[in-house]
Amino acid sequence: FYNTQGEGHAVSGGAGTELDGDLFIPLSWSDPSNGSVRTDMWGVMTDASNNVTDYPIIGFTNYGGVARYRVWDQTAWVDLSTPVAYDAWTSFAIKYVGTNMDFFIGGSQVFSYVEDPTTTGFSEVIMQAYNFGGDPSISGANPVNYTAYWSNAVPEPGSIFTLGAGLL
Repeated sequence: FYNTQGEGHAVSGGAGTELDGDLFIPLSWSDPSNGSVRTDMWGVMTDASNNVTDYPIIGFTNYGGVARYRVWDQTAWVDLSTPVAYDAWTSFAIKYVGTNMDFFIGGSQVFSYVEDPTTTGFSEVIMQAYNFGGDPSISGANPVNYTAYWSNAVPEPGSIFTLGAGLL
C-alpha cells in the first residue's frame, strides 16, 4: 500500500478502545544520512456498514528533515515536538473516544482531532514500515534496508495480541 510493508490484524472496539504499541528506535535512525526510515501504527476505523471512515496513524520518520514523531490528521502529516528517545522502546497509543481520536507517546497526549461522526470503531491495526527503495521518484530519500521492531501492540479493551514484527 503506497510502498508500505507490514502486517495487519483484525480487531474490534468502539468508543473507549485504544491501540497500543512499543517501537524500538535505534540511535542510527537519528541521522538520515544512515538511511531514510519511516514506521507507523495505523488504525482502521469503520462505520456501522463496515465502510472505512478513517486511518489514524502515529509513528516515527527521519525522512525529509529532522528525525521526529508524527501523526496523520486525515489531510496531512503533523510533526510533533515530543523529543525522540533513541536506543529505547517508545510507547505509542491511538485512542478512539467517540468524538475524537487522541494520540499518545509515552503515556502523554500529544495530538487530537475530531473523528468522523459516522465512525463506530476500530476494525484493524496495521504495523507498517515504508520501503523508500520501492519508489525511486521520492526526492531526497536515502534507501537502506532496515527493520522496524514493534512489540506489545494491544487493542484495549478488545481483542489482545502481541506483535513483534520485523518490517522490511
